[in-house]
Amino acid sequence: MRSGKLLRPFFAVLSKSHRRLVKATPIFVAEPLERRRLLSGVVLLQDNFSGSALNSANWYVPAFDPAGSTYLGGTQLQVSPTATGQTWAPPVSGGQLQLPLDTYNPTANPPGNSFFGSEVISNQTFSVGTYGLVVSVTAQVESNDPGGIVCAPFLYSAPNSSGKHNEIDTELLTKNSNQVETNVFATQPVGGTGEPTTVTLPNGGNITQTHTYQITWLPNAVQWSVDGQVINTETNAVPSGPMSLYINTWVPTSDWPAAYNASLQSTGNASNNQVYNFDISAVTVTQLSAPMASLAGTLYSDSNDSGVWNSADPGINDVMVYLDANNDGNLDAGEISVNTDANGNYLFSNVPAGTYTVRAVVPGGYVPTSPASGATGVTVATGQASTGNNFLDAPTGHATAEAVYRLYSPVTLEHLYSTDPNEYNTLESYVGTWNGEGEVFSEYSGAGTVGGVADEPYYRLYNPSVLQHLWTTDFNEYTVLATEGWNQEGIVGYVFPAAVPGMVSCTPLYRMMAPAIHLWTTSLNEYDTLQTEAWTREGVIGYVL
Repeated sequence: MRSGKLLRPFFAVLSKSHRRLVKATPIFVAEPLERRRLLSGVVLLQDNFSGSALNSANWYVPAFDPAGSTYLGGTQLQVSPTATGQTWAPPVSGGQLQLPLDTYNPTANPPGNSFFGSEVISNQTFSVGTYGLVVSVTAQVESNDPGGIVCAPFLYSAPNSSGKHNEIDTELLTKNSNQVETNVFATQPVGGTGEPTTVTLPNGGNITQTHTYQITWLPNAVQWSVDGQVINTETNAVPSGPMSLYINTWVPTSDWPAAYNASLQSTGNASNNQVYNFDISAVTVTQLSAPMASLAGTLYSDSNDSGVWNSADPGINDVMVYLDANNDGNLDAGEISVNTDANGNYLFSNVPAGTYTVRAVVPGGYVPTSPASGATGVTVATGQASTGNNFLDAPTGHATAEAVYRLYSPVTLEHLYSTDPNEYNTLESYVGTWNGEGEVFSEYSGAGTVGGVADEPYYRLYNPSVLQHLWTTDFNEYTVLATEGWNQEGIVGYVFPAAVPGMVSCTPLYRMMAPAIHLWTTSLNEYDTLQTEAWTREGVIGYVL
């Protein structure tokens, strides 16, 4: 690696463990901000960088160390006081801490032999405690940053008298902007490699986008997450001593091939300086005050479409299961997810006590049979291991089962049904015109057969004269009404003409008529009650989930 000068010669002590010989400090764990409200614990550090300067109560900038701790790879870190005795701190504005990386180092000797990076260190040290520590860092690498820069939030403690230290890393390498590298050192030599793991960011993410990087440090494990999705868990090497939280940006040398970029060069001419920034918008460190819980289960292939597991039903591997915090049927930023293993098993470890909606993504070629909605509610107490939260999906020719939403218009007195969440959300936003009533049942998006019963298309029409929609499985009705002022809107889904044998989730769909309007419902109580209020019952028109 390259050495340099900061007023006087010094050497660099560095490995992929980008730490050095400084005072001992504690460890941090990153946790998505959306999930922080669920944690049972005490917030030890919280900084949203809302001021106009670095909060000296939370952070400090390292002082120059002639032993080399402020020199990483090919980079001299900016220090305070500076070489001219001035106080320096990275800028804070617009709700962001901005850590700069300059290609020109004014202290280099000879000029041009090193970069000028930056770093902040927490004043506090943090310990794992009895139940664990959670650290969240929300950040992004600016999009103009070239390959070859390391941007890292991490926990670190100085080496002991035997030259061993503790460290937990989340490293964003601009050379591979769709990946992060996690690493951990548990009483291991500074010159060692630790337990590095390279992970592709979930959901097509890129480090140039804003993400929440989380480390959950427990007495028996370290877990990394990005936007709530667990990306790596380490149980073999778990630090136990106190550590400080560091955030820095620097350029490595060729001894770290995964991060090094030979085309990124420093300059000895100040006029050619290029500045690349690492932007941090929030940091939270929480000491857990109670043991975490866990949620587990299995996703099975419901071979006989019965909705009940039997020994002939195998597990389905590599399917996403997630904690649907807002129960909207979508994996949103900050929601925690895992994938099923080779046997269809899934496990959410280290979750706070609370009530969760556990939802399994329905793979192509399957429909959910139990629970029919593809989601189940689970409540866990502190320290509880909840098991048996299982799902069954039946293999069919269907594309997927899809939710049907209902709205009511007090203006036209119409109930409208839609499988399009965008249509539902848009109409619901028209206050006083449409009232959203939520998901009322599910139907299939394609033709297929379940339990020997073939489904049939469900058509939608619209009459602009009376401002009403109508749904029907009767193709003759669909055709005739098109000649009487109704506009055909095509197939909106598929329903069963009869109940599927053994399929417990199969529910009758009733149709009713009042003067000039229709209503569809799976509620027998609604169906019977409305009969007493001038509605005419038209019977079961199909079976849905």
